[in-house]
Amino acid sequence: MLDRGEGSVQSSESESESMEVPREGTPVSVGSNEVKIVALGEGNDKAPDDKSLESEKEKSNPRASVLEYKSVSQIWDKDTYGRKLVDSLEDSSKKTDKYEEFIFVVRRQYDDHNMHFKIFIDIKSELLRDVLRQVLQVIPTVSLHGDKPEIRIEILFHFLSQIESRRDITKLDSDKETQHLDLLIRFLQEHYASIIKTLPELLGRGEMTFDLLWTLFPPNTVVYTSCVYSEEPKCLIFDFGEEKLLKKGKFYVLQCRYLDFNGKLLGEVMSNLLIPEFRGAKPITSLEAFPLKYHQEVAKVKSELIERGRRFASLKGIHHTAYQGLAHQKRKGEPFKFSVKGRIMVDPIAFKEHNPNYERPRVDGLSGRDILGIRIDVLNELLVEGLGLTDEIKHHGVKDKMGEMRDEEFLVCGPTVLGFSLDRRAWAEFAVSAIQDITWTTLPFDTLVIPTKTKEMLQALVHNQIPDPDKPAFDDFIEGKGKGLIVLLHGPPGVGKTLTAEAVSEYQKRPLYRVCAGDLGLDSEKLEDRLAMILDLVARWKAILLLDEADVFLEARTQHHLQHNTLVSVFLRQLEYFQGVMILTTNRVTVFDEAVQSRIHLGIKYDQLSKKAKAEIWSAFIQQANKVSTTGEGAKLSSKQLDDLSRREFNGRQIKNTVRMAHAFATAKGIPLGYDHLMAAIEANEDFDNDFRGAGQAASAASYL
Repeated sequence: MLDRGEGSVQSSESESESMEVPREGTPVSVGSNEVKIVALGEGNDKAPDDKSLESEKEKSNPRASVLEYKSVSQIWDKDTYGRKLVDSLEDSSKKTDKYEEFIFVVRRQYDDHNMHFKIFIDIKSELLRDVLRQVLQVIPTVSLHGDKPEIRIEILFHFLSQIESRRDITKLDSDKETQHLDLLIRFLQEHYASIIKTLPELLGRGEMTFDLLWTLFPPNTVVYTSCVYSEEPKCLIFDFGEEKLLKKGKFYVLQCRYLDFNGKLLGEVMSNLLIPEFRGAKPITSLEAFPLKYHQEVAKVKSELIERGRRFASLKGIHHTAYQGLAHQKRKGEPFKFSVKGRIMVDPIAFKEHNPNYERPRVDGLSGRDILGIRIDVLNELLVEGLGLTDEIKHHGVKDKMGEMRDEEFLVCGPTVLGFSLDRRAWAEFAVSAIQDITWTTLPFDTLVIPTKTKEMLQALVHNQIPDPDKPAFDDFIEGKGKGLIVLLHGPPGVGKTLTAEAVSEYQKRPLYRVCAGDLGLDSEKLEDRLAMILDLVARWKAILLLDEADVFLEARTQHHLQHNTLVSVFLRQLEYFQGVMILTTNRVTVFDEAVQSRIHLGIKYDQLSKKAKAEIWSAFIQQANKVSTTGEGAKLSSKQLDDLSRREFNGRQIKNTVRMAHAFATAKGIPLGYDHLMAAIEANEDFDNDFRGAGQAASAASYL
């Protein structure tokens, strides 16, 4: 099978059929290859033997002295388990240095079965090598540092116009260099004659065939595709491509790279894109991956991806953000997607620590090397454990070298970041485009129905718990012990305990990590590991931990409940060295364990809501409903109506649910929220409340007879 773009061009000159022994300058047919041998010296009528001919050639034809190229094959030798150079598939010669006199060698490298091959151009001419070093210096997949470099022929096709331009400039300076360039250019033009003729028409229609896909992707092409996992648009830099036969069929495989961050290094990530084989011509923009320049809205897409790249660059380290969209995890190579709406923590280092076996491509820092025009060691110098700028850079007045990144770098930044959903309590990859800044509000804290002095004390304690390296901190006699702040909120359901924790985190602009005691389980070993992990994250993120329904950890230990005693002991041990803020809530406090009680810094008791408190809560939720109303100005309750609502035996959660139901009812009818809607919602729940409290049990039983 021919390599892509293989033509029928061979080196040739006029033949002399009467000569049994070829003279210099005469083409020789060897097997399936026609070989051109041209020397600069005079001919010799006498045919020498093989050894004297080879010796004479070494003396008379030094490196790159023959203004011609040589075609050879590199086949797999089963005896030596290696490849060898031959003039044809039947030739058994193993020498690799007998073609030094040619300007370059066209080498067909066969696979292990000697069925398919790739074409390489081995450069022998030092003049040609030096020119190509300049022309191809921007290609990372081509190494031209060696004395005799080898280059895939497709690379030279993509840079044919640059080589021609260099030839035109060189004509005035060096005849010999011009001759060598002319030889290479003529070979490429003849080899790709049919492609050069048909390609413009194909591209003019915006179409491409599978066998010519390689012509679409010169090295360093910006490739547009969609992320397999997040389905987000994505741009990468193309390096190299080839056809491959995989389990699911034949594909054109594009080896690309983009920029990503693993918490410590910003660098290149290699990624393979697959285009399955297809018949006939296909619109370029319908391909699984195609050059960005062919996108129908290229300017818009480029602008959006550059802006997303800026956002990506700003998310280095640990960040507390809002999120609304799909997140995903990779499970056995397949994406598991779920919806997230709420707060998240962006933290790639913690992600890696808690998911050591998670499938992620390796980030190659490549220190000291340019990546897309920006020195990677300069960027990585900015990051200390992914947490911010180094003191040395701050000292020199450099605020953020990320500002030195160009649009080309931002364009190829990754589409996702690693983090943790605080609401779903799940690690995931989050789309950068769905990350939003948090809109903080003090409204929940201002509307808390607790004594003012208690509110001020709570606020002060939480605020002072934020570590300040410039201020001395109150500590235990033993370093690292007793640095945490433990707050207990206890009282009946629906009186504002959970709201207090949410309001405090909002007021202090800190993450809230919420977990129920049931989530931790009753196995003491698993509890200790799970609790230790949570407390470490809370301290790392400077978050507030809300442990709801913590009754099992608060009740006194007894001689008859060994499992419960173990759970309390584990809980106390973790509390001892906790350095963050923990808020415990419980609906009932029977008998406190003395050891737990001694570790609580502030306890707030919530009684049943007073009539005044319920009136404030009714007003607050009605006002909130009116703000989001799409049907005009909402309810304005009279004093009598508000008094009637406040007399009912509702807790805060029931009031919230009632207003929410009434608002939905009014919105469905397309009218503003009113008192009638509130009463309708209340009446709809009365039967359930009566049954729940026992008043309707007999009637309920009768209904089933």
